[in-house]
Amino acid sequence: MPRGQKSSKETVEKKKSVENIFNISEIFHKIWSGKNSLQRSILLSVWLLLSVLVLSLGFVFGYIFQYIKNILEDKREFLPDWSFKEGIGKFYLNGWKLFLVVLPYILLNWLLSYLFIRNILFFIPVLFYIFSVFTLPYNMIRYVECEDYKKLLDLNSYWEFLTGRFFEIIGLVMLSIGIYAFAMLGVIGLIFVAFTLSWAMLITTYQWTVLYKENK
Repeated sequence: MPRGQKSSKETVEKKKSVENIFNISEIFHKIWSGKNSLQRSILLSVWLLLSVLVLSLGFVFGYIFQYIKNILEDKREFLPDWSFKEGIGKFYLNGWKLFLVVLPYILLNWLLSYLFIRNILFFIPVLFYIFSVFTLPYNMIRYVECEDYKKLLDLNSYWEFLTGRFFEIIGLVMLSIGIYAFAMLGVIGLIFVAFTLSWAMLITTYQWTVLYKENK
C-alpha cells in the first residue's frame, strides 16, 4: 500500500477509535461483558463505600491500578477479579502507591480552598481544581504504566499529550464532569448508591486510559 494511503487509513482508524470513547453504551458493553463483571463491580462499590475507614482505600485504588493495567495491556476482560492472583499484599500495596499520586491533589485542593475560597483570591482553588481535572487522570495512568513517580515530572510528555489530543481532552473533561454529576444524583437520592460512583469511576477511567493509549 502506498505510504500516503496507509497514513490516511491510520488517521481514519485513529479518529474512529477516539470517537468511540464518547460512546457510553459501547463502553458499558465492553466493561461489563466479561465473566462475573457485575459481581466484580459490586465488590468495588462495597470497598468504595468502606473507604470512609481509610484503610479500604488500598483495595479501591489497587483495583483501579489493575483495571488500568488490563486496559493498557489489552486484556480480554478489563475488570479484574478479586482472587488476588499476584498476592493480596502486592494488590493492596499497588493501591496505596497509586493513591500517593492522588494525595498531593487532595491536600493542595484542601489547602487552597481553606486559604482563599472566602476572599478575593477565591479563583485560585478554582483554577487548581481545573488543573486537577486535566492532569490527574493522565498522571494516574502514567504511573500505572511506568510505576515510577519521576516519570510524572516529565512535563514534555504531558504537553505532547495535551496538544496532540486537545479537543478530545476538552470533550472528555466535560463528559467526565457530567458523568460524575449524574452519579452523584444516585448517591444523594440513595438510588443505587452502591453502584453510581464506582460505575462513573470505571467508565471515565476507561475513557482516559484509551485516550492515553491512542496518543502513544
